Amino acid sequence: METNILVAINKTYSKQLNILLNSIQFSNKEGIFNIYILHKNLSMKDDINIITRNLDMERFNIFPIQIPDSEIDNFPVYEKRYPIEIYFRLYAAKYLPNTLDRILYLDSDTLVINPLSELYEMDFEDNYFIAATHIKKVIHKFNELRLNIDENSAYINTGVLLINLKKLRDVPVEKDVLNFLKKYEKKLLLPVQDIISGLYGDKIKLIDNLKYNFGERTWRLYNLYNPQHPITLKWICKNTVIIHYYGRNKPWNKNYIGHLNCFYNKVVRKISKCNNKKVLVLSCGTGGGHNSAAMAIRESLISKGIEADFIEYLDIINPTIKNSVNNLYIKSTGGNGSVFKTVYHLGKLYQKTNLKSPVYGLNSLNKNKLYQYIKNNGYSYVVTTHLFAAQALSAIKNTYPIHFMQIATDYVCIPFWNETNPDFFVIPNKDLIKNFTNSKINKEKLLSLGIPVKQDFSMPYKKSEYKEKLSLKKNVKYILILTGSMGFGNVIEMVDNLQKAIKKVCFIVSCGNNNELYEKLKEKFANKSNIIPLEFKSNLSEYMKASEIILTKPGGLTTTEIATLRKPFIHTMPIPGCENYNANFFANRKMSLKCNNINEVVENTKKLLEDKKLQLELIKNQKHYIDKDACNKITDVILKQISR
Repeated sequence: METNILVAINKTYSKQLNILLNSIQFSNKEGIFNIYILHKNLSMKDDINIITRNLDMERFNIFPIQIPDSEIDNFPVYEKRYPIEIYFRLYAAKYLPNTLDRILYLDSDTLVINPLSELYEMDFEDNYFIAATHIKKVIHKFNELRLNIDENSAYINTGVLLINLKKLRDVPVEKDVLNFLKKYEKKLLLPVQDIISGLYGDKIKLIDNLKYNFGERTWRLYNLYNPQHPITLKWICKNTVIIHYYGRNKPWNKNYIGHLNCFYNKVVRKISKCNNKKVLVLSCGTGGGHNSAAMAIRESLISKGIEADFIEYLDIINPTIKNSVNNLYIKSTGGNGSVFKTVYHLGKLYQKTNLKSPVYGLNSLNKNKLYQYIKNNGYSYVVTTHLFAAQALSAIKNTYPIHFMQIATDYVCIPFWNETNPDFFVIPNKDLIKNFTNSKINKEKLLSLGIPVKQDFSMPYKKSEYKEKLSLKKNVKYILILTGSMGFGNVIEMVDNLQKAIKKVCFIVSCGNNNELYEKLKEKFANKSNIIPLEFKSNLSEYMKASEIILTKPGGLTTTEIATLRKPFIHTMPIPGCENYNANFFANRKMSLKCNNINEVVENTKKLLEDKKLQLELIKNQKHYIDKDACNKITDVILKQISR
């Protein structure tokens, strides 16, 4: 049996169409499917590759049909909300081959969970269309008055539409549509539904929407009116054929409301399993930023249906030395960071010798153990946000076929990145390309996509809502002080000076994992209600959103998170080394204010708190230089690599 399927999409829906077609493949074990794609500007290489990913091309025939620009000009586009492609189905009989008698049109936000044969083979009974309705009598009455349709005519949802091509070829559809628009254009609410229902409502055969056009609202209303016999997920699995995610509530969005996304997620997981692609994301706990960036990549990959694991590099190599290495890093940054500064400077000098560093030598010794871990666990691609893992992966690449990407989490090329050999090297900004190429990094490998942060930082938010959520006072201004994952710097002296100089505000001080700092702050400011020390908080982003301004150590990841939130902020005294470069990068582009000592911290905090114009200027420049969509763009590159 052959089934003809019609879709109409633009580039933004290529991935969703792929998921729809895969759902057809999973739920229809037999038969040939001819997929006709009406479009105006799809790429025959890139977009069609995405659309056909994981499809059995013995069973799926793809027929892209480009609609000429000359004809698009005549289409009834009047509402910016709707793309031009929604109208293409109206003229299916004109653009599709004359050899086709029927075709099933599906919106790209539908999902097929059971065989289509019963629907596809239905008798038209001399009708032009077969479809389902979602409306009740009251709404139908409104449509009768609005569009002058008969009370016995159907008003349908056109996301699932069996089209009688043979019959429609004898109907002057183009003329009918133009005449209808002249009369009712200003009354249209849902353009295609209004047009088809208004013109041909008496030539539509209605089908059960619970079975063939089932959505969250349909489910909710049915159970509201039928509490004694509610529809369950079990019933849906057995009886529903097509789920339709109509409206703005889409299952690929993080803020989806409802339960039908479980079917979408199941298809996505199946695609991933069929591809047998797993991604390993490596990091190292020398500072919290590397791990946070790695977890953001993992989160994004999983949201796209890719199996991904995050693990610290040293947990694979030698868990017993992990704490020692991390503690050594922490100690080197203690005090004024003089030890770290010396080590960083020596690294830059050693890099000029063109000899492999001792750091590379140590990490290259781990290549066999790391390679066996990758091979034994079936990973097809590796991503790392830390130099140590990148060096070990580069040593592996000298002997074994391996593909990996590395991501810089500071706004400078740190020493020894030049000893690595990734497929791609993601850097924070295009302005840094010269800095990296001067360090002998191959320019062709560089992708200036940004530092990845979790999706939570990219979402719109209201400061007032987070104040309420955290039980903070509505009319009080809060300044958040971030001291890094381990509470670095001379925090107590800085807080003391701030609270003496700036009145009528509260200071929230995040101590990270530094319990000693937390206890000292509690003790010193026990009688100060305007000082709020925080132990480690997994919801620190909520405090960021609730604050007026932020003071932060110039770590690359935290700095990027704040800028992604579009929040005015100040860089406190950096740990000498890469943090100097981070602070300079932002200050030179007027995205933040930089401080070299506690007096400057106090003065800049007073200035920024009072100067609304300056706050807006910083936010404007953050929008220009920091891409909110960086993490998504990075994982799109990874998807392309593992799909090859």
